[in-house]
Amino acid sequence: MSDKQSGSTGKPKGVMHTTAGYLLYATATFRYVFDYNEKDVYWCTADIGWITGHTYVVYAPLANAATSVLVSGIIRNRHAIVI
Repeated sequence: MSDKQSGSTGKPKGVMHTTAGYLLYATATFRYVFDYNEKDVYWCTADIGWITGHTYVVYAPLANAATSVLVSGIIRNRHAIVI
């Protein structure tokens, strides 16, 4: 997977992630660092455009067959999200 990241300079740089290593890391950290279990409903507040966002909003929950919530846009009322 390739990704464009600006880093501290503001100039986009290409980054290449090996697919097996990246997905393995995302899967393992989701399960063990976040201590996910099958009864949990997971929500990552990171923007999907960031590496954290697409890793823990999309790939890690899918790889772990997790129930997750995806919110698009700005949450103006924190009580509006009911699970």
